[in-house]
Amino acid sequence: MAEDDLTNREVALAILKKLGYLAEAASDGLVAVEALRQGAYAAVLMDCEMPEMDGYEAARQIRACGAGAQNANIPIIALTANALPEARTRCLQAGMNDYVSKPMEPERLAALLEKWLSRAPDAAPPVFNDQELLHRFLDDRNVAGRIVAAFLKDAPLKLRRLSERIAEGDGPGVRLQAHALKGAAAAISAPALCAIAREAEQAAKAGELQHAGELMPGLREQLERLEKAVRSCGFDCSPEPNAECR
Repeated sequence: MAEDDLTNREVALAILKKLGYLAEAASDGLVAVEALRQGAYAAVLMDCEMPEMDGYEAARQIRACGAGAQNANIPIIALTANALPEARTRCLQAGMNDYVSKPMEPERLAALLEKWLSRAPDAAPPVFNDQELLHRFLDDRNVAGRIVAAFLKDAPLKLRRLSERIAEGDGPGVRLQAHALKGAAAAISAPALCAIAREAEQAAKAGELQHAGELMPGLREQLERLEKAVRSCGFDCSPEPNAECR
């Protein structure tokens, strides 16, 4: 919850606690965006008028992958003292999902949280965790970029080999190819692709090659989503053979 006013912050935290939610407070939008980079949250309550970085700019940065690709679609509920229609429009234009007026009514907040948290894909792993990747390479963006570029160049070949082994009925080959893809996806912090590759590996171990084959469209889709997520996080992945991803 991002709120710069101490009294409003304490009131909101008390209401959230009564509603059964565990909340952390941020004093402005800049702190809120950084907190999202560092941890996992289910939703954001965002005050609109704050120093350093207001809620509108914070929401725009979150939607632009500034808090990590895993948080780009996190539900953001605006906290605003202005109940006029144009205030709601401005919140939505900044990328927020909904708004609640101050002083906050517990029933209204409870309804909004239930509404938006029920839509959040909590069980789905993120497509790309850029912050985890950068941490793994000690924040060296050039090195991380080269690794991601190499993966994106090689991944289609891995998928083709996996598909061929499935068509041949080669159980051990399917397992090895799926295992290789799983490991590479984990190395570049692509949890969603890694999860499906793991499922294909387990299917091959169980002799369920038909199920492994049914996972191929999902693998291809996740690879496409991964490339888009990588670019949206500021990595420039050129299709040229020897180009780098910066």
